[in-house]
Amino acid sequence: MKGIKTNNKGFSLVELIIVIAIMAILVAVLAPQYLKYVERSRYSRDVQTVDQLYTAVQAACAEPDADIADQNIEFKTVGSEVKAVWSKTDDDLYSTVKDSFGDIDPTPTLSSKEWGSTKTMPKITVDKGVAKINNYEAAPSASPAPAGP
Repeated sequence: MKGIKTNNKGFSLVELIIVIAIMAILVAVLAPQYLKYVERSRYSRDVQTVDQLYTAVQAACAEPDADIADQNIEFKTVGSEVKAVWSKTDDDLYSTVKDSFGDIDPTPTLSSKEWGSTKTMPKITVDKGVAKINNYEAAPSASPAPAGP
């Protein structure tokens, strides 16, 4: 059996262990950054959701024939979720927002974990037909690009 050549075209166990160790180090370094990006995107989506609801409330208040009563829309922790809670759901404002703006949920759920811990819960107040938003920190805008020479 001298003339038979063995053709080993695979990876050795040591090479596979080294590759797995490198991958584990990369995951350990990149996972926290990935989680920060995911949380930032959730917060941005929540800000858009609150802004859409606020815009719908403003538009409903601007309806000429709407009989708008004073109203509070607070975002509160309900169970493990943060939801919009209306002080009254049997008035024109709630039904106008619900019916006229079909793609907007009048009781949205916010998904970011920052609400209530580091960010103040938003509150939309309607007083005498005028909508205002209180206790609200919008997402920080992207910093402008540096000016060229």
